[in-house]
Formats: sequence, C-alpha cells, structure tokens
Amino acid sequence: MSQNLNNRRLKARCPECLAALWLKETAEQWDPVTCPECHTALEIVSLHPLTLDYLDDWGEDVDEEGLGEEEWG
Repeated sequence: MSQNLNNRRLKARCPECLAALWLKETAEQWDPVTCPECHTALEIVSLHPLTLDYLDDWGEDVDEEGLGEEEWG
C-alpha cells in the first residue's frame, strides 16, 4: 500500500485540447508542462486548484522588437 502513495499523480486538463495530463505530486507552481496530445507549452499557475495556462514567451532574452535584456537597462 505504501508503494501506491509514492506513485500519486495530479490530474489536470490541457486548456487547448482538454486532454488529461498526469503530473508528478512533486510538481511546483510555474513548472513548465507540455501536453502529450497537442504539444502545447504550458505552465502550472496554481496548485490548489491545479490549473495550467499557456507558457508565456516574454521571458525570453529577446522581445518582440528584437531588443535584448541588456538594452532595457
């Protein structure tokens, strides 16, 4: 029975295709997740209730205008 407790998973739904995603119990807020069905890049935005949202691209080194982080000063 203790073996079942070690294998506990969290269930969430992909906001794009509504596929069920099974996440490790050790998942944390802001962890990136990829939907196995539609391959959408997601992130965990809340643990209680478990909620996924689209992964933002704005954290990249280059923004939409092509300016790097160092140019923002």
